[in-house]
Amino acid sequence: MRFLSLVLVFFLTSINASFGQSNEEVERLKAPMRHLSSAVDSVVAFDSDPKNISSEEILERAFIKRPGLRHWFEGYSLSVKVSGRDSSVLLCDKERKLALIEDTACGLGIERINNGAFEACTFTVQFEQLCKVQ
Repeated sequence: MRFLSLVLVFFLTSINASFGQSNEEVERLKAPMRHLSSAVDSVVAFDSDPKNISSEEILERAFIKRPGLRHWFEGYSLSVKVSGRDSSVLLCDKERKLALIEDTACGLGIERINNGAFEACTFTVQFEQLCKVQ
């Protein structure tokens, strides 16, 4: 019975590891992600017409506003989704297979955190409605 328990623990641990980043790593990125989504929101809301600039350009402008944030996201993939003057930022693993955190600055906290399950690297937060409420 004890052997079966050890095998089960090993199996569950290996499944969690195969999904990518650890919970500790995601927890470590929550605060920098919150600051980044705020910087992105500032770019989208005030800097220019967000329809005319790419996700990469929005991120670059956000990193210019907050240069100390860039190193936190090295080795990850970031995307920005824009609706009007509101935005959401999605952090995924480098291969863009696993979503780690999704945040919008208009929310009260981080809207989506991956706690070890497999979640595809796609936007899921309906921030358009969320931002209208705030």
